[in-house]
Amino acid sequence: MRRALRQPRWLAGLVVAVLFALACVWLAQWQLDRRVQRAERNAAVLANYDAAATDLADLRAVADDGVAPDEEWLPARVRGSYRPADTVLVRNRPQGGSNGYLVAVPFDVAPSDGAVATTLLVVRGWVPAGTDASRPESVPVPPAGQVELLVRLRATESAATRGAPEGQTYRLDVGALLPGDAALDTGYAVLATEDEAEPAGLATLPRPDVDPGPHLAYGVQWYLFAAAGLVIWVVLARRAGRDDTAAGAGGGDDAASPWVYEPGRG
Repeated sequence: MRRALRQPRWLAGLVVAVLFALACVWLAQWQLDRRVQRAERNAAVLANYDAAATDLADLRAVADDGVAPDEEWLPARVRGSYRPADTVLVRNRPQGGSNGYLVAVPFDVAPSDGAVATTLLVVRGWVPAGTDASRPESVPVPPAGQVELLVRLRATESAATRGAPEGQTYRLDVGALLPGDAALDTGYAVLATEDEAEPAGLATLPRPDVDPGPHLAYGVQWYLFAAAGLVIWVVLARRAGRDDTAAGAGGGDDAASPWVYEPGRG
């Protein structure tokens, strides 16, 4: 193998094998990081989803500091009224194997104790895409007047990178959808009930899946690929070295050529 290290083609092969191994290690670490993030999300779901509901005003400290991963899915009760004219459809949100839209409606929170009125972005539910997939066939109108909601908090999504038709968006970016008047400018709310009933005409969002996912297995596979690339180079280099040694021990082409009898030749 030391002879292979002195040959340019084998040195080039070693460089390729090392670069391949480094890429595999990076991908393995990326998968393990995703596993940690998934575990944090699952822990929040298990701890918060079925917790006792708290008044939204009591969770304002959470809102001021941002909805952290361990605070997602906290249940809260809030009273106020919808602004149906400002309904936003969130595109490309499949559910149950079908493509569709989330229906997000601004909700004016009723002020209490002299507090300033604010607005909460509430995802009321899900509707399937229409026949041409450009919008739903219909969007149920929220109830008029004062209503009490049971919601669960979610962190705001990142900004959309592409435009959408009017009244639609690709991302639940609260800062862009409710500039300046959001009760939770770092988060939105997913509706559970309106006046203790599920919203009519909308599919409720399912309970989040807490499966850990395949990230650990994928991480281990990438580490194995990294090791395999280096092992393959070593095996091939050692085999080439043995072949070169055997050829040198044969004494050259004349010594290696077998003697063949020919009639009339001594």
